Amino acid sequence: MSGFLDKLKIKRTPKAPAPKPAASGKKPAASGKTSFWARKKTAAGPQNKKPAASGKTSFWARKKTAAGPQNDDLAETPLKAAKTGSRRKAAKDKPAIDPKLPDASGPVPVNYELDTDSLLSGGRRKMAVGLLWQPRESGQQLHAQAKSASVGDSVFDLSVLYSDGAQVGFASRMDAHKDGMMAAATAIPRAFVGDTWLAAFVLPVASEKMQLAWWIVAHRDGLVYEDRLVRSEIEARESFIDLHDAPGWQTVICPSNWQIPGSQDIRLGYLIKSGAKGAALRSHSPIKKWAPRAIAAVVVLGAGLGGYMYWQGIQEQARLAEEARRRAEEMARLDALQVAPWEGMPGLQDGVIACATLINELQVNPPG
Repeated sequence: MSGFLDKLKIKRTPKAPAPKPAASGKKPAASGKTSFWARKKTAAGPQNKKPAASGKTSFWARKKTAAGPQNDDLAETPLKAAKTGSRRKAAKDKPAIDPKLPDASGPVPVNYELDTDSLLSGGRRKMAVGLLWQPRESGQQLHAQAKSASVGDSVFDLSVLYSDGAQVGFASRMDAHKDGMMAAATAIPRAFVGDTWLAAFVLPVASEKMQLAWWIVAHRDGLVYEDRLVRSEIEARESFIDLHDAPGWQTVICPSNWQIPGSQDIRLGYLIKSGAKGAALRSHSPIKKWAPRAIAAVVVLGAGLGGYMYWQGIQEQARLAEEARRRAEEMARLDALQVAPWEGMPGLQDGVIACATLINELQVNPPG
């Protein structure tokens, strides 16, 4: 019996933890500089994927983007950023295109500048830049998704659907964005840059002389991947280089003095010309969305009620007129039935003659 208890004690005795290997003495490399995507705060939240164990965090693991988590192998996952819900439609398979930038030898068709911190002004129109882009959440109203995406004091009361509703960009009227304004990130023609492209454009600031801003915009597989304004050239170049590390760019555009391999320098006015088309911002507020319809319904109802009352008035007037006509006819009929006392009596002359004749026939016996 004692031997059996000894065996149970041996089985229940926890094993001592295995000794850890001696430290290699190496410490994680400290670059002294925070990654662009570690600095970027977005409402989309951190990625679910862990950084690659290669010592250098991959671009796709570091990017906190509203397009959703990316897979490591881009060749195997085109368009998967749009496939995050049953209701959300994937970006359409478009035929392959060999993009070709337009001729930039002539004068710039449109000179663009930064009107405010989030408005691109050129020609006679203004376009919205710096939107927050996210995949369209299935089964969720736009205003609900916008509310969940809002951070701090920012209130997204405008939105734009892109790529057949697979992606949504949020904007705010606080940034001078307006209903019907075009999203500049959707206005660059695919024939010029393709479906996967990266660009940085220098924009003069209209309200500040001798000041510049840099608009960094990118698409991947036909979806907006980056859309932000930077006021510092150093920060803009660092952000651009970090984005440029990703593979598969069909077109790369940036200032020539940045010396980015494979890039081209072309002004924005050559790409977004007058008459260019893109997705437009719309209000997703239920009140502002249904208020015009409610007003229209009230107007139609009021017009219908007014028309009915007017028709009723016309009908009443017609009824009164018909009643007056019938009464007049009745009075005329009664008047026709009445006979005057002198009716059928002889005239005055005949009466005088008759009276004179009767008087002459009377025998008057004088007295005496």
